[in-house]
Amino acid sequence: HGRARRCPMARAPPSGTFDWLFSLSASPELGALLNPLSYGVPATGPVLVVGCGDSTLSEELHAAGVARVCSVDVEPRCVAHMRERTQGKDGLEWEVLDLCQQGALAHRRGLFACAVDKGTLDAIVCAGDMAACRAAWNVVEALEPQGGLFIVATLHADREVERFLDHPELGLRVAARASPAPELFQGKILACRREKALGSFERYAAGVGPGEGAGVSAEEEAALRVQLLAELASLDASAGAGRRLPARCAYWAMFGPELRAEYGYGDFAGDLAAFRAARGESGGDAEEVGLTVDEAVAFLREMS
Repeated sequence: HGRARRCPMARAPPSGTFDWLFSLSASPELGALLNPLSYGVPATGPVLVVGCGDSTLSEELHAAGVARVCSVDVEPRCVAHMRERTQGKDGLEWEVLDLCQQGALAHRRGLFACAVDKGTLDAIVCAGDMAACRAAWNVVEALEPQGGLFIVATLHADREVERFLDHPELGLRVAARASPAPELFQGKILACRREKALGSFERYAAGVGPGEGAGVSAEEEAALRVQLLAELASLDASAGAGRRLPARCAYWAMFGPELRAEYGYGDFAGDLAAFRAARGESGGDAEEVGLTVDEAVAFLREMS
């Protein structure tokens, strides 16, 4: 499925570094678009790097002249690894933090001159609109109220990520630029300048529209229901729409051979776990819990 194919795959615990999308050193043109100093941000910063992982982005920004860089990530192992890797380098700070939690950056409200995201929102949208809304809101809240800058690198050519930023309740002016090095990175860079105070989170979350081409059509939904019900019937003659289909069977019914080649079962299981968590469900792994026909349709609608 379109959304699922763009979800990054899980990786082993870090031993070195890994840069999602691209590294700043890969292209001077790309590096400039992701460097806060190119936009007039003072060298003193401070700059927030969101979803840093074990990327060299924070170190490269620091080496380029940004004096203070605070990097956050939800994965403690990555943060510990990068903290150890950069030990003794003044100006580099690391913090374990879940951007999708309400008020995650409240302790840093209005502090940062700039925030930089290289693929993090691309990953978060896989967990659903509410998770992406909370993450975007938290980052903007942490920016300086007047002129704070949010730089976002996204693989999405449509508005799948942009729609979470170009919203009146966030008070951002969003400018999009295509990649100057498409051979390295085929996405775009969004430069989002804070011009107005934050409005209402409730109006923001309710007003974020679907991305271009998002959603499951009535015809696609009907075809999926028939396909899933047929799979259920093959397992149990008395099966119906309320019965649960094992996750692996649902995966084979929901995605064709070409898509399965790009979107493995492990990725599907991870997305399904995030989908269930976003709906307040917990307990059991994806294979054991499975999903109903209605849940399969809801999963595709959410991940579209």
